[in-house]
Amino acid sequence: MHSQTVTTATNKPQPTLASTVFSILDSRIQFLEYQINVQLAPQNQSSQNHLKVYEEFMDFYAKTSRALKLLQILKEWVRADNASTVFHLLQNDEYLNYSENQLERKIRIRAFDYA
Repeated sequence: MHSQTVTTATNKPQPTLASTVFSILDSRIQFLEYQINVQLAPQNQSSQNHLKVYEEFMDFYAKTSRALKLLQILKEWVRADNASTVFHLLQNDEYLNYSENQLERKIRIRAFDYA
């Protein structure tokens, strides 16, 4: 007599697109914050040309802080109904093509359209 083994699948809830997008946003924010901390580390600051180092850091900081602000806007407004729009904006860093106001308006309108 053959015994049959029955495997039962655990009923784990599948992640939604909104939770996946939220995780992507969290990861990108953490990475940018890490990059800022690395730039600020004393071993990365040369004493030979302080002005050049300062200018490079300020340029880096301006780009990074802008990206952080935009990611935080997306994170604040991500909802189940507009997750695909946010996901699309994350692809190829499309969100960087918008100002803070434009991006928030675009995402907020999508969120309210579905409400």
